[in-house]
Amino acid sequence: MTSHNRIYRNELIVIGPDVAEVLAQLGYNKNREEIDFGRVIEYPKHFRDLDDRSAEYHFQIESIPTTFEREATRSRKLYELADKFGVKPGTLHLPSGLEQGGYQWREQNWGTSHNARDVVVRIATGHLGSYANVAFTSEGGIPTKVIAKLSRDFLDYTFWFYAKESWSNWEYHMFWVVGQEKFMSRRRGFSRTIHAKKVIETT
Repeated sequence: MTSHNRIYRNELIVIGPDVAEVLAQLGYNKNREEIDFGRVIEYPKHFRDLDDRSAEYHFQIESIPTTFEREATRSRKLYELADKFGVKPGTLHLPSGLEQGGYQWREQNWGTSHNARDVVVRIATGHLGSYANVAFTSEGGIPTKVIAKLSRDFLDYTFWFYAKESWSNWEYHMFWVVGQEKFMSRRRGFSRTIHAKKVIETT
């Protein structure tokens, strides 16, 4: 299994008639600068339900004061919470779906164990159509399976993808056209520098 603490800086360049369609498929939220791999390859509901249940449990147990409250009242609340969630009173951690197979599922189906973060999107228009530069950070792997699925869903678009390992100087370079991967390489010390704010402007 891929180590979850391995960080990758990624850059996806999309070229096609209307890149807004591709960004919508990625769940791009302009106001919050987010994308969601689960919009392309859906994260199973049973894992999502376990994630939500874990988050709700931790929110509720953390809301029970540990001081300035009579012990009897605190104990009663802990028992009520334990009964609601079917755990022992005072249980501090309720495993999430990610901890019960969700990370492995994401690695197998997305190529990375975590969703994207540190997202920066830039859009430009040129003589070949519209361009999107999507820079983001991934952890535990790179989302090649997500991009491959996008390329099959949008056959009129070209997808270039670059990723750099944060702990080494290895870089990955991939290219999809008409839904097919045409190029893939892994190089050490390649000259390209990934920069979130760079957009293709030579159109």
